[in-house]
Amino acid sequence: MTVHLSFLLILTGLTGVHCVTTVSKVSVKAGNSITIPCRYGSEYMNNVKYLCKGSHWKFCSYAVKTNQPHNTPSLSVDHQDITGFIGESINISCYYRNSGERRWCRLGMNCVTGSSGSIDGTSVTISATVPNVFTVTMSGLKAESSGWYYCVKGELQMPVHVTVTERPTTCAPRTTECPTNISPTLEPVHQSSVFASKDPSTVQQNSLSIHLKSFIIRLSLLTFIVIVGLFIWFMFNRYNGTKADSTGFLCGY
Repeated sequence: MTVHLSFLLILTGLTGVHCVTTVSKVSVKAGNSITIPCRYGSEYMNNVKYLCKGSHWKFCSYAVKTNQPHNTPSLSVDHQDITGFIGESINISCYYRNSGERRWCRLGMNCVTGSSGSIDGTSVTISATVPNVFTVTMSGLKAESSGWYYCVKGELQMPVHVTVTERPTTCAPRTTECPTNISPTLEPVHQSSVFASKDPSTVQQNSLSIHLKSFIIRLSLLTFIVIVGLFIWFMFNRYNGTKADSTGFLCGY
């Protein structure tokens, strides 16, 4: 939101300049770039062009001029997204070209203005050993330290997002040694199933054995049926013979 409003302030100032045609309001995603077209008459070809910040062109401040070399931003950081680990420290370098008081603040909370202080229980130190740079060190990070912060130099602010997590643990590769009572040589595994053997001759022999057993079982069953049948036939004939002998004897009287 801060970046969006600052662009509105800079760009709306252009609409008040006479003989210049441009847009009145634009929006841009943070971290991206944008091109603003400014149309003017050919009679102003050699005039100095500038980008002005303010509510009206008569009272605005120059941000960029075509007769001045291109400069870096007045306040910047190396990265706007920083990751730290619980219990450890992080450093944020804030680069500036303007004057004014330096501060390190958490969005919506307090600021550290001196060389040291604390924000939400996290220790903060500010050092300036290099010209135009002040370094912020946050020590004893906690999970609650995650959030939005910003560098302040004079009237300028630069937001920085801090993420605090657990440091990933790294484990050394584990080696497994074989027990002394176990041979490291792999022994072949014998399968009881005839289908587990990879030898075609063995499979064929086992198949023949199965067919032979099946044939013997069927033959035994057939033999049993024949024997039972013969036994019944024998008993039936004997019964008929006995009956015939008995009938003939009675007829003799």
